[in-house]
Amino acid sequence: MSVILGAAAGCVVGAAVGWVLRGWSARLGWGLVIMCPLLLVGMVPGLATDYVRIDPNGFECRYGFWFAPKQHAVRFDDLREIRWVETERRTRRGGTQIDIDLLCMQKDGRQQKVDVGDLMKQAVNEILENADARGVPIYR
Repeated sequence: MSVILGAAAGCVVGAAVGWVLRGWSARLGWGLVIMCPLLLVGMVPGLATDYVRIDPNGFECRYGFWFAPKQHAVRFDDLREIRWVETERRTRRGGTQIDIDLLCMQKDGRQQKVDVGDLMKQAVNEILENADARGVPIYR
């Protein structure tokens, strides 16, 4: 909850700072005045709707933009295996970044690709422990 309030306060303060900076740098000032309310409406509601729920039978998660979220509901009894997939990609500045996904392979042949972002990183160990306890093979 404090993250949501902090982000909202940051947007309000940013817009106020932009209003003050208009005379010194019109481009920067008006940019803040316009972008901060857009971020407040576009991004902050997503912080309130993101979640991960874990129980011994499976997990549910929801993340992404509030108007186009990614949602997953995975039951361990329906899984054949879980694969931990790391993909290295180049950033715009020439560096590299590692993206992590859980590929949940179901017994009927379907698969769910669950992104391991900041929210899921906090829960992934518990998810994998519960899956292992239910007899789901985990491949890293």
